[in-house]
Amino acid sequence: MTGETPEPGWTTRGVISRVIDGDTVEVTIKRTLRVRLQNCWAPETRLDPSLPSIDREAAKLRGIASAEHLRRIADGRECTLQIPTHPTSGETQDIGDSFSMGRAVGRVWINGTDLSELQVRSKFASRTKGGV
Repeated sequence: MTGETPEPGWTTRGVISRVIDGDTVEVTIKRTLRVRLQNCWAPETRLDPSLPSIDREAAKLRGIASAEHLRRIADGRECTLQIPTHPTSGETQDIGDSFSMGRAVGRVWINGTDLSELQVRSKFASRTKGGV
């Protein structure tokens, strides 16, 4: 979505320093943080053994196209990164639950445009796993 205010969480400015695939980027703040785009599922850029063998190559090609699209629109651009926090005890918020497989799960905006929404709207990703 465009112009939407982020939900409570940790928010900072950074630069997209690398596109990993259609739903994962590296954002450099003072150090590089790998971010899995929240609410965005893109096909993998490698053969996915969880798919039937007949579907693996086509899914890989869709994953490569998705990554290329994200690379064209995001690589090297300034961004806003938001990682949701989760309430722990009392008023304390914790980002510890926002990490999966060595990546933070969060939202990234460029000029007010949410990259997850842009990838989904452009049909290079979906809101649910396996939807593309």
